[in-house]
Amino acid sequence: MLCELCGKEYPTLRSTKIEGSVLMVCGACSRFGEGVVVQQRPSGDGAVLAPVADRLAAREKRMQEKDIYVTAGEEMLVDEFHVRIRRKREALGLSQDDLAKKLNERKSIIQKIEAGDMSPDDKLAKKLEGALGIKLKEKVAPLGVSQVKKGESKGMTLGDLIKYEKE
Repeated sequence: MLCELCGKEYPTLRSTKIEGSVLMVCGACSRFGEGVVVQQRPSGDGAVLAPVADRLAAREKRMQEKDIYVTAGEEMLVDEFHVRIRRKREALGLSQDDLAKKLNERKSIIQKIEAGDMSPDDKLAKKLEGALGIKLKEKVAPLGVSQVKKGESKGMTLGDLIKYEKE
């Protein structure tokens, strides 16, 4: 596990309160804290905050590049999802703030999604579909897969192009 203060890898870490934040730190870094903390620190709204390492791991997962190849029957977000969301919200007479409260999300997230700057993850897309009564995901055929009947031309292939360039 990684020490949240120095970033080095250690087999065991201690939960220590350092300057008001509870961090998972190594023995050497625990000297900067007030002592070992056993219970989790609640946030102001009653929810328990995730440790820094969990939030960093979640961020890493969000930032990873996604596979661009679609498998058969997979659902993908529609191209104009942000337009669908905005139009349906306006048709229902909801403000962005109202929708955010209904979904238990921040207003800034709704603003970014409607502007097209951010695409919702699967969980948020399901919440939006349920709250607005719209379809944001559709099944698509895999890219690059075509079924050619016997005797039909497949068109130019990469091999054909390479042969063409050599000639």
